[in-house]
Amino acid sequence: MTVVARDQADAIESHLDFHLAAGVDVVLVLDGGSSDDTRAILERYARHGSIHVLPPSAGELDEPEEAARMAHLAATEHGADWVIHSEASEFWWPLGGSLREVLESVPGRYGIVQSLSRHFVPVLGEGSFAETMIYRLSPQAPIGDPTSPWAPCRRFVRRAAAGRELRPLRGWYPIETLRFPVGPGTGDAYGPEAVGRALADGLLSVDTRLRDALRLLAEGREALTFPRPDAVEAAQLALDVAVLGEADVLRTHGRLDALEARLAAVESTLPAALMRKLRTAARAARPRGGPL
Repeated sequence: MTVVARDQADAIESHLDFHLAAGVDVVLVLDGGSSDDTRAILERYARHGSIHVLPPSAGELDEPEEAARMAHLAATEHGADWVIHSEASEFWWPLGGSLREVLESVPGRYGIVQSLSRHFVPVLGEGSFAETMIYRLSPQAPIGDPTSPWAPCRRFVRRAAAGRELRPLRGWYPIETLRFPVGPGTGDAYGPEAVGRALADGLLSVDTRLRDALRLLAEGREALTFPRPDAVEAAQLALDVAVLGEADVLRTHGRLDALEARLAAVESTLPAALMRKLRTAARAARPRGGPL
């Protein structure tokens, strides 16, 4: 696992404890210039050999570039088979077996595995984020606004083999990414009345998985177990994946609408025949409905 952390003292310790107990062998962390206790926490873990703290590259921090650099180091210096690039406020939850076991089951011809993101909302309350943020947003809630940060989305796990074409394994989501609004710029927290209304309207559901897992680790558990979803949970997951497909269609419509707007803006500068061909191509590319 690779992580770029900045001012994440309230989450990074839980993040490291959870993933080391969930089947991650090596964690490479880059401190992106924290002004809180993040660096001190990372150095403490590094002294115990749990993680490797990397110096940032020279110049302005470029997170995608740093992620690529850490993925390369994971493969070449630490023998990684798979690399998960995570944020400090994300927790990757395998659906049956550890992360190692889930990824070992992927056929060799596939190099990209999808993860379904789960958004938790900030709430008022005392205690750590995992103790208070036990309310997960329903995927149906933000479907009308594909630009929302809460919109249904997916994350990816990739094989570490360099120079190899990575073929995605589509239609299978063996991991959920639990995402918590922790750190700078997380926005306003919800009070009890707002949470109660959202629960009654089906916009939120109670999800205590991370809270319970961290409690077990605090009691001395060294490794976590992840049971397979039962029939009801599997059905709900299938519905949520379907909503993700609908969100993909909405995003595609939005991109095509933007393309048509740009075509209209330059219409007067292009020959009429060429303009008609471009518009025909744009209409042909628009999906007729259903997931891509």
